[in-house]
Amino acid sequence: MLSEKWLALGEASKTLGVNQATLRLWSDRGQVRSFRTPGGHRRFSAEDVLAIIRQEERPGGASAFRDIHEQAVEGVRRRIRPYKTRPYLSQLELDDEDRKQMRLMGRRMVELVVEYLKSQRNRPRALLEAKSIGESYGAQAARKGLSLIAFIDIYLFFRHSLEDVVEHLSKGLFHGETGLVWPKVNGLLDQVFLAAVAAYENTSHALAEKATATKNSA
Repeated sequence: MLSEKWLALGEASKTLGVNQATLRLWSDRGQVRSFRTPGGHRRFSAEDVLAIIRQEERPGGASAFRDIHEQAVEGVRRRIRPYKTRPYLSQLELDDEDRKQMRLMGRRMVELVVEYLKSQRNRPRALLEAKSIGESYGAQAARKGLSLIAFIDIYLFFRHSLEDVVEHLSKGLFHGETGLVWPKVNGLLDQVFLAAVAAYENTSHALAEKATATKNSA
């Protein structure tokens, strides 16, 4: 093990061209060997990283998905730009770290939807992680002070954007068989929405109770 070359998280994810959350997931699945340093940082096998790259270079490899994915995400970016003038979206005040997290969550949601569609065995795990992302969004919206209608409006916009991505991806990955894809996609996204609403309500109630307790103790 000591003679083998190991890469830090940032270097390995940059080499592969994927976000760090995805690389962590691959490691957890055993697709890329890794270990933790005494300081708790992950190191990834350079040999496994290069093996993935070689596999991607084959016709129909994973890079095909990434190319289609990037094209689809760019289409969503173009759609978001004019929408920024809408009143509800303008209520979502994000700093640089918030924007980074939202981008990562959005990309991860695309990956999870594809995984959910392509592998029945992985659906329970994909659903669980997708709902967790919905919960993170709902809790963040409550902490940002968004009204319920603003929260739902923004969620629906990003859901429709995600559906655009899936439609684009389906042409390259599912041979355009959208009739088979959409019932599964809608079922998944409905459950994500319910998880997001529950998290929004729970966080809003917790914040209200905290504010009341602070006021009463003053």
